[in-house]
Amino acid sequence: MSELEVFIMFVGRSGYKDEPKLDTDDKPSSRRTTPVHHVVKQDCNIMTHMIRLLFEIYNRYDVNYTDQSGLSHFHVACRCGFDDAVEKFLELGQDPNCLWPETGDSPLRLAVLDKKAKEVVKLLVRSGVDPNLANKDGLTLLHIISARFYLGLPLLAVLDLAKLLFEIAEEKQQPLQVNARDKYGNTPLHFAVLHYNDYVTKMLLRKGADPNAANDEGSTPLYEFFKRDSFFNDVKSSVDLFFKICVEVNQSVQNRGYQLKRSDALTIMKFFAKYRLFEKSKDLEKCWYDNEKFIKKAKEIWICPGMSHIPNILHDNEWFKIREEMKVKPNLPLDEVVRLRPEEAAKLLTYEDYWKFACSYHLMANFTFYLDCGKYYEELSALHLCEKLSREFFRSWALYLFMELIQNRLPILCCDMITEELKNEDLCNICLAATDRSS
Repeated sequence: MSELEVFIMFVGRSGYKDEPKLDTDDKPSSRRTTPVHHVVKQDCNIMTHMIRLLFEIYNRYDVNYTDQSGLSHFHVACRCGFDDAVEKFLELGQDPNCLWPETGDSPLRLAVLDKKAKEVVKLLVRSGVDPNLANKDGLTLLHIISARFYLGLPLLAVLDLAKLLFEIAEEKQQPLQVNARDKYGNTPLHFAVLHYNDYVTKMLLRKGADPNAANDEGSTPLYEFFKRDSFFNDVKSSVDLFFKICVEVNQSVQNRGYQLKRSDALTIMKFFAKYRLFEKSKDLEKCWYDNEKFIKKAKEIWICPGMSHIPNILHDNEWFKIREEMKVKPNLPLDEVVRLRPEEAAKLLTYEDYWKFACSYHLMANFTFYLDCGKYYEELSALHLCEKLSREFFRSWALYLFMELIQNRLPILCCDMITEELKNEDLCNICLAATDRSS
């Protein structure tokens, strides 16, 4: 125990209580730097017990001593997790939203830095604090909670805080801004992804966080997922998680009656066009999927609804167990899937089945050889399946936009026959042309 600690303990146990100085109006003055300010700026985590002793000496909660930087005893109580002191300050009229001017941090922002923050957070939020307040760097409480390694808190403590915030926000009908941006354009979801905070990532996505929100450098949370886990060769599991939640959120929106709007459909089409997710007619000229080399490999890859594809060659007991499960479930070899008509494929396979197949490392391992046209079978297989997957989407929108484009000069049956013969890229161009013409 240091000499300073011994001295503070001696003063505290002596029964001494500090009395505030009076200003010119004979009222207690709060403009004062106390030992509390000096100690907390050394190391709050180590000095917490000393600060607690000092609060027994400086125990006037009707006077919020504030130093030259704007740091007050109320801020310190929040930072150290002294819920009893925080409660007394609030009972005596302390503003729960008062910022520390030097950093722009709110009492709530300071409170979450403590390992026992839960009770203080409850007190502050229920007293009317604004959970969406940002500091001078644009960081909100959600940004801080999302960066759990920055906080140095256990994962469960961070998760409890996040749950608590959302629960109280719903209770008070004061929504949290899940897409708030810091001064660099980063959202809480950026922070959660970058700090491997997958539990909060799930929560943010389910609460409406935008996975495609770009920061000032143009980076999105989804891109950070790929960049982050490609370093550890764990892209598939994390991206599976990411998209599974996004699909879940989308399904929830649809269950509430959402219908895809024309503008939303066009956004999807532009995405396809930008990343060239269309099968070209020249790719079909030689019927690449009739190649003997492809057929041999494709018969070893199975797509099973509700399960990831399984190769025919098994290497351990785990693969054998999965293989046995497949025997009682409908499944198709890739060789058959590529030959299905889009409407037939739609009846047998879901978007998730396509997604699992596209993410597969076995796909890359089995098809990294060239076709005569200079393309990998992997690329051709992916584009071909993408064409099947999106066929109904493009046809349904292109039919009516085609009629709009030709000003209804042909009956719908004729238009349907025409669009049926077109490739997805042609259907997309019709939709974009119709939109350009009407705008």
